[in-house]
Amino acid sequence: MAEEAGIIDFYNYVYQPFSNCTHSTWAHISKYNTDVSKNPLHKFFRHPIIIDFEPHISYLNLAGKYLDKSMREFDRVFKLNINEDSAFDILLKELNELSSEKNN
Repeated sequence: MAEEAGIIDFYNYVYQPFSNCTHSTWAHISKYNTDVSKNPLHKFFRHPIIIDFEPHISYLNLAGKYLDKSMREFDRVFKLNINEDSAFDILLKELNELSSEKNN
């Protein structure tokens, strides 16, 4: 389907990492939810962990950017001419305003 849509490069670059995370595949779980035992007698046994981390704005930006890309492609394919700001443009504008308020 990605080949037919002419977005195979985007698919190969973006889909797999997000798919692994979304579907909790072993590739993602082993990287982010396990740690190697420090005991040498365990022979590098991996044990489960849950990483406690703060959300980062870059994830919101990525999600918005990829959704915007999808919506723009939809509009292009169905020949829709929408002259309104996209939700992503509004998101970026609001985040910039919040950022400038915080810095003042």
